[in-house]
Amino acid sequence: MTIDYNRAAFYYDDLQDLLKRLEAINTPNLSRIKKIMNRIQFCDITDPQQVARNLGNAYYRVDIKGEGHIFKNLQLDYTITNKKTGVSYGDFNFKKNEDGETSTTFKPRQFHGYGRFIADLIAKKVIYFNGYFRIVEDHTYTTIKNETALLHYYPVPNNRDHISDFLDVFQQIYAQFTDYNQPYTVHPYALSGRDFLMNFKTRDMRLNQYPTETDLFFQFYDVSYADLDFNRAKNYVEMVSANDKSLKNLLLLHAYIYMRMLDLVPPSKFFIMKDFGRTGKGLFIKSLEGFANIHRVEFDNLVNGSGIEKSNEWANFYGADVVHANETGAITPEQMRILRRIASGESVTGRYIGQNNFKFNISAPLVLDTNEIVDIGQITANRSRAVKIAFKDRPHDETEAERVAIFAPYWDFITSEKTKVIASLSFLANSLDQLDQDGGRFSFEDTPLPQYYDADDLTDTQKILLFEIHENGYIEANNPTLQMAILQDYGKLSTKRAQQDIKAIGVATNKAKWIDGKTVKVNTIKNKELFNIAYKLVSESMLATT
Repeated sequence: MTIDYNRAAFYYDDLQDLLKRLEAINTPNLSRIKKIMNRIQFCDITDPQQVARNLGNAYYRVDIKGEGHIFKNLQLDYTITNKKTGVSYGDFNFKKNEDGETSTTFKPRQFHGYGRFIADLIAKKVIYFNGYFRIVEDHTYTTIKNETALLHYYPVPNNRDHISDFLDVFQQIYAQFTDYNQPYTVHPYALSGRDFLMNFKTRDMRLNQYPTETDLFFQFYDVSYADLDFNRAKNYVEMVSANDKSLKNLLLLHAYIYMRMLDLVPPSKFFIMKDFGRTGKGLFIKSLEGFANIHRVEFDNLVNGSGIEKSNEWANFYGADVVHANETGAITPEQMRILRRIASGESVTGRYIGQNNFKFNISAPLVLDTNEIVDIGQITANRSRAVKIAFKDRPHDETEAERVAIFAPYWDFITSEKTKVIASLSFLANSLDQLDQDGGRFSFEDTPLPQYYDADDLTDTQKILLFEIHENGYIEANNPTLQMAILQDYGKLSTKRAQQDIKAIGVATNKAKWIDGKTVKVNTIKNKELFNIAYKLVSESMLATT
């Protein structure tokens, strides 16, 4: 019987070629991997009845050098191409009778991720490029960076089926695969729309770029350049930024997130966004959702949850592009320890329900969105890792209706299903432009964060320090009025709260100063920007009451 070579037959031959290449690899798991490969039976789907019943005709050879045969109507475990090709996973058994005729039976086996990965590799749904395997879908690819990533995309539920060097074996094969061909042109540092391309390696926007069927990008969006609204994205950032330094940091944030996703910059920064509520921080975070996978931290599960809940919550960090922590109350010591682990990119152990533990490093940048005073030193020992962003407080007399009306055009733009991707790409394009203006360096500004919303939030001690130092440049530490205020507000200056309050207004205490021929202990300015913010708050409050 002559068999026409069909898709299943081509895949079969490619699988046999891969098996030969496997023989050259030194691994203690050779027989286990060969068994998986030999159980992959490629099937052609030939008629509507098979489509409806999820069946296919498997191609196989009794003798590897002999004629091919068809085993009809096998139940499919996996569909490679809809209505055309699939995989049935199991063993063919061949038995000869007394007349020398061979009978064939098929025994199904439990299909899992390793088999699906190999099938996708043969079918070019996974390709090898620049040292990594990439999962192909439409115009995009997803990189399998390590064993953890492989099991994430190709789960192997039973621990006894895990093969420790499975990915390494195939990377060795394909690294030596000099005649390997794949049909795609890969653009590893770019995203694409219908008619434009953003290249993050060269930091430019290229227009009139129309992707072909064989072009692969890090991300592809069914959006035209004319759809983007750069002005509205820029206007929003300018509206919510408290100062020029915060504006600069906000403009750069989207590009930093995307460059982290591409591994073009190291995980060296985390972001603290600070205000006193209702200023648009949450909406700004949503402007990332069109291109980034945002994981919102569930502190309750990490602090108070059971072991299973904690492991599952840590597992949810895997694959995140941004970690968003939203805290409107005081940050507890337990929460601070968690934030430190996230911000520092520590190794954590996670476990999805019903699956095995796995370790990984948190590489997604942390964005802490808070109304509280934050001690950066408690989050990370390296203060230069923190990028601070102050949001502009809304006017005290602004009504809710007025605020809603002001934010409405931006809310619709950023959150609507029709425009959210357009919004995100508009913010991202502006960010890339800002990065290019800075010569490709993320030159984040060191900006003070607002500590107080209202002058009534300051103690008498703080107000005395602010007015006296503003007037004279310093105030003597033993000033009687100051000492009386300290006693009433804190009991003594060495308390933790007193030290935090003094630091919050940018004042340094007990500094030596030469006055009238002798050394005197004084309190003076330590952080001029913080001091000026606090002084402006109390002075404007005084003017408003006179």
